[in-house]
Amino acid sequence: GFRIRMRHPPHLLLCSALALCTGSRAFASASWGAAGRRLGARALHAAGVDGGIRGGAGGEKEPLQLLLVRHGESEANKARIFVSWIDSPLTARGRKEASLSGEALKAAGLCADSVFTSMLARAETTAQLMVEACGQDQVEETKRDWRLNERMVGCLVGLTMEEALERFGNDSVRLWRTSVDVRPDPIDEASENFPGNDPTYSFLPRDALPRTECLEDVRKR
Repeated sequence: GFRIRMRHPPHLLLCSALALCTGSRAFASASWGAAGRRLGARALHAAGVDGGIRGGAGGEKEPLQLLLVRHGESEANKARIFVSWIDSPLTARGRKEASLSGEALKAAGLCADSVFTSMLARAETTAQLMVEACGQDQVEETKRDWRLNERMVGCLVGLTMEEALERFGNDSVRLWRTSVDVRPDPIDEASENFPGNDPTYSFLPRDALPRTECLEDVRKR
């Protein structure tokens, strides 16, 4: 996820790892629409912004715009793998998508001075490529936060769609993918895909790392 203020009136850009990065395109998977909007509201609050308004020069209020954008295509996306917190890099197509999104921002006259992203490389790389495509050498602030990571889909992590359907059945997979409040079965903590076995998250207590999540869990974190 990312937060961004832009050049004209300041704007805010929030992108999640599930599919949120910087850019003019607001595309997240349909089931994440409401969750993404709630995450955006939380980011505004954390940034000290009340109701999308921020103080400007002389004390006047300046409007903020929140942009929700999906990261570019990753290698796991291409292989139809439930990627979740696996740190899958962008494909060549994904890098191109990010650059084109940045060019679209530039064409719209929007340049970020603050970015918030998840800790997943596909989201960070998307943000970097977009900022570069905007013609910016740097931004005022870039912050990574694990709470903007994609949903932990438990027992589905690392499986292809075909493998998941064969193992758990169509009804269960569909329910886990689309329900707001039903979690998949938890991931095995011995799995290499469990975040507790990734040094990236060693700064967090093991109990704080999710084993599985529904969309409502993601909204809360």
